[in-house]
Amino acid sequence: GATQQPPALEWYPVGRILLWIAAFAVITTTATLLTLGADTDTITAALRRGLLKVLSAGDGQGSVEIERLVDMLVILAPLAATILSMVTLTLNLWLAGKITQTSGRLNRPWPELRSTALPSMTLVALLVAAALSFVGGMLALLAQIVTAALVIGYALVGFAVLHTLTLSLNSRGFWLGGIYAVVVMFGWPIV
Repeated sequence: GATQQPPALEWYPVGRILLWIAAFAVITTTATLLTLGADTDTITAALRRGLLKVLSAGDGQGSVEIERLVDMLVILAPLAATILSMVTLTLNLWLAGKITQTSGRLNRPWPELRSTALPSMTLVALLVAAALSFVGGMLALLAQIVTAALVIGYALVGFAVLHTLTLSLNSRGFWLGGIYAVVVMFGWPIV
């Protein structure tokens, strides 16, 4: 008889792993915010009180500048928490994978990160989340958190593309280092 070849082993796609990281970042950020309150007004008030206490610690009285800064930080804090969670989880997973690979215990080949792609429906989810960010209330807050997580997911895929595009450059390290420095310093160019 003919010997049958075992089916080719297919590894879990990196893009889907990135989506799981995004989902976990959304869940942890949302759960953390829900410890402050069950509605947007309560969460916002708790964030505002905490930030005012920290930023006007020496004053006792909040100045107009501090009030404006706190208003901005209250809006940005959930997004920043989501972004920090996404970046931290992704770096931790990458580092754990590298350590496992170095120890010889990685049971799969190291993935080709340059070819990372998110599933096509991710763009639809991002667009829906971005649209829902404007409805108000808890739905808008959750949608903003989802939007931040997915934008960072796409930014990470963009970095993978950037690494591919710079493969043939002699000054690849310079370009990659410069772009990473700009992103770290300003943040918004990835959006």
